Amino acid sequence: MINIEKNSLTKELSPSAEILLGAAVFNQHAEEVAQLLLRVFRESEPWKENSLTIEETRNRVKKYSKRPGFMPILIKVKDSLVAVAWYDTPSVQDKENFNSTTRNAELMRPVVEEYLKRNPDGIIIWAAEMVILPEYQGQGLRFAQKAEEKISKFLWNWFLKEWSNKYPKGALVFARIMSSNERMLDLAQKHGFIPTGIKYEASDLSKSNQNSEAFHEFFVSEIPLNVK
Repeated sequence: MINIEKNSLTKELSPSAEILLGAAVFNQHAEEVAQLLLRVFRESEPWKENSLTIEETRNRVKKYSKRPGFMPILIKVKDSLVAVAWYDTPSVQDKENFNSTTRNAELMRPVVEEYLKRNPDGIIIWAAEMVILPEYQGQGLRFAQKAEEKISKFLWNWFLKEWSNKYPKGALVFARIMSSNERMLDLAQKHGFIPTGIKYEASDLSKSNQNSEAFHEFFVSEIPLNVK
């Protein structure tokens, strides 16, 4: 457990909230993470991956944890995992590694290469996932605001401070957001992410999902040079 800004979360969410950090802790909670991913991606909008299985999410967890620069943060309330988020730092020079970051990652290569021309010492960060338990989505707990908003804001703020402190020579962060995920779109843009206009059809959705016109779009944010 870490104490980084814990008070800001426990005051708003629950006194029993715990913040867990790092790949070792993530691996220790791998089964809980896999169960959380299964529930979120099967039950929650905009995904509704009805055919998703626990074996598939277990495999995803294993794959994610092996990526370069993998850094997760987990939030537990009353000993139950309620949220997990992570990022990694793909190698631009290793084409296979970069392209495996996410589906159609190669579409982002021109943007990434343009950034590295301006800042050769900068780091490329893939903001991979932010997953919150369905019970905490759209529900108020101790305050009128949604618990999901509190957790999401906490995670975004933590990541932005983490990146600024960890990568003093600057970084380009890119993320993929589904067009129908209005909550995440709003939150990302409030935290400085801008749309790139690079889009592709969200054909990975379940066929039973009614949101057939949804698309994915890449967003970017530059972490400025830390001159402290």
